[in-house]
Amino acid sequence: MNENEKRDKLEELTKRKEKLAKQIAAIKKAAEQSERKADAHLKIVLGAYYLKMIESDKVTPESALNILSAIDSGVEKVGVARDRFEAIKAKKLAQLEAKRAQPVQAIQRPNVSGTAQTNVSQ
Repeated sequence: MNENEKRDKLEELTKRKEKLAKQIAAIKKAAEQSERKADAHLKIVLGAYYLKMIESDKVTPESALNILSAIDSGVEKVGVARDRFEAIKAKKLAQLEAKRAQPVQAIQRPNVSGTAQTNVSQ
């Protein structure tokens, strides 16, 4: 192989290497985008689940506030999402305060001997 052929071969291989590098980069970028999409989807689904649980009162106000506290840093600091988040948090705080303000009630329950026994519950 003479010098010209070597240079031509080297140029051809260099172009091929660059083409392969571009293909590899495109495949990596597509894989990263797919991962980000999957991650975003998972976050949306989990967030929607917890939001539904909190808004439907299927969790106690204490649990709802714990969940809200855990996700607080992930909610934008200003804007519509923050306003909605704060409204949900305020509602749960009000429910918790109302629950704590309920008077303790005495319940009469018969004991085994048939006489009334007083139990305290909220």
